[in-house]
Amino acid sequence: MKNLLAIGSLFIAANAVAESECPTLFFNLPLYPQANYCQQFNDAPPATLTYHANAGMQQTAEYYQKQLGKPGSDSMFKGRRVMQFDQGNTIIVLSVDGNGTQVDILVKTA
Repeated sequence: MKNLLAIGSLFIAANAVAESECPTLFFNLPLYPQANYCQQFNDAPPATLTYHANAGMQQTAEYYQKQLGKPGSDSMFKGRRVMQFDQGNTIIVLSVDGNGTQVDILVKTA
């Protein structure tokens, strides 16, 4: 019984981490609507936020171009779309992730 309770507690804890709420902004940068599975690394730049968007890579890229304007650089690298904004200070990397897109946002300086 103790083992069953321990396993149940670990399962609940793992789900709580996986389903943590995502912020609406990350250093004044928007996240795709209904973003989920957020993981933030560092509270001060350089900082990274990774999350899952329930949209295709092209649709997610168009969202960021609409929100942030034309990127200074937009290229493909090993199946990932790399867009740089704000003179390279903000980098957004998009990759296919199941039925959606993994979004990695890197902010170099505040």
